[in-house]
Amino acid sequence: MTKAQQSYVDAVKQKSNTVSTNDINSKSTQNAVTKALNSLNDAQSSYDDQYVKTDIGGKITSIAVKEGDNINAGMQLATVYDDSMMKLRVPFNDYDAESVAVGDSAEVTVTASGDVLYGTVTEKSSAPVSTAAHNMLVYATIEVANPGALTADDRGSAVVNGAACADSANFEYIDTQTLTAKSSGTLESLDIAEGDIVYAGEQVAYIKSDTVTTALDNAKLSYDDAVLNLQKQVIQNDTFSQDSSIKSAQLALDDAKTNLKKAQDAVDDFVVEAPIEGTVVTKNAKNGDTRDSSNSTEALCVIYDLSSLKISLEVDETEIALVKTGQKATITADAVEGEFEGEVTKVPVDGVNTNGVTTYTIEIQIKDYGALLPGMNVDAEIVVEEADNVLTIPVNSINRGNIVFVKDDGTQHTGDVTDEINKRRENPDEKNNMPDVPANIEIPEGYRAVKIETGLNDNDYIEVKSGLGENDSVRTLNTKSSSENADFGMPGQMQGMNGGMNGGMRQGGAAGGGMRQGGAGGGMGGPPGR
Repeated sequence: MTKAQQSYVDAVKQKSNTVSTNDINSKSTQNAVTKALNSLNDAQSSYDDQYVKTDIGGKITSIAVKEGDNINAGMQLATVYDDSMMKLRVPFNDYDAESVAVGDSAEVTVTASGDVLYGTVTEKSSAPVSTAAHNMLVYATIEVANPGALTADDRGSAVVNGAACADSANFEYIDTQTLTAKSSGTLESLDIAEGDIVYAGEQVAYIKSDTVTTALDNAKLSYDDAVLNLQKQVIQNDTFSQDSSIKSAQLALDDAKTNLKKAQDAVDDFVVEAPIEGTVVTKNAKNGDTRDSSNSTEALCVIYDLSSLKISLEVDETEIALVKTGQKATITADAVEGEFEGEVTKVPVDGVNTNGVTTYTIEIQIKDYGALLPGMNVDAEIVVEEADNVLTIPVNSINRGNIVFVKDDGTQHTGDVTDEINKRRENPDEKNNMPDVPANIEIPEGYRAVKIETGLNDNDYIEVKSGLGENDSVRTLNTKSSSENADFGMPGQMQGMNGGMNGGMRQGGAAGGGMRQGGAGGGMGGPPGR
């Protein structure tokens, strides 16, 4: 570039009047510019394909990739579905189908809930279909507005103009899009999670491809060179207004600047930067090794982000409604002593059905994981509800109808039903004023029967919301006693409870202290790596 700069200065000083004519075919030069521009547009389009956008608005489901994955063009990334409208394709007997027409109003019944929705017939098959039972059926498609709870797992039936369909069917989403990669590379960012709502045209992911970026840079340089050649051609043909020696020197200087930039870009390619912050766990190269086309695809090293670990656990469909992101979890492992605290970071909306049982795979993140290693088997206990500073009594103090026996020390209780029970035992035919109080309970001597309001419970204790005080003493049932409470254990002193009650409660309990969902088991997931 320095030499070109000096040549330009010399040309200006010399002010040469010699002009050489140019026999280059101007049309050929223009075609080269057009071809270079087309290549640049193609490269720009490929570059833009790195940014994945949605064509429709709706809810994200079935994400098949994660950040850091190697992506191939055509690979499925996620699914978007618009559940604002649903459609139901149901069969009608050939005779009943004569009263069904496109545009007719339809009364749709949701099978599971019995809810009735109103929709419109939008399609009707042109010819009947014969079934294995030799019935002739005509299919009609009905569209209804989703009240907010319908999914593709729900079934429904329909009545049109008094004609009922021959069988129920599953609801379907009207508008669904499968997001696929148009470019190959590394998934640099994924800006969506399962259950997210997106709008049409929103960018949801970025696939980084050094090859595509390099191709765009080269296309820009090629286009600049083609334009530069065209300028040279114009300058060389302009024998009257331009000093060709000066202009040639100027163009040479521009070429030198371009070549310098290309050389600097090539030098920059020899600097390899870590794509993520983490710990090197595998090293495949050392100082002095040769890197060429024979080993260009081999990773120099593998880096793990060890800032946290995650667990993937399967939760049964009967319990998934209790699990929410942000809930705390206690992690234990046979291979490592102690407990570790985790947090639920992912609760999917789609489950997996195996042999008639549906489970949902949740994720729990552990930041302070101590000696835990990827691949270890662990148990997790998720806190779904908890209550602090509540009164508790042993679970086996509770009789049928939420009745407990309280030591008769003269204290008055608003829920005292002793007299009512005794009266009903003595006069079983008399009118019953308290139908929810059992009549065949035998009250031990020296105790009063008190009806209480209970809350959350675990395996050992149950929360008392009202009916008792801290100083009351209750009788606990012997675990071998019958439903008539024939035997009693030692009296138990009721006490206040700070903090959470820990246990394997799976269902039930209104509110209370630290009740933990029964321990699910799973394996430690590995950290993200590059």
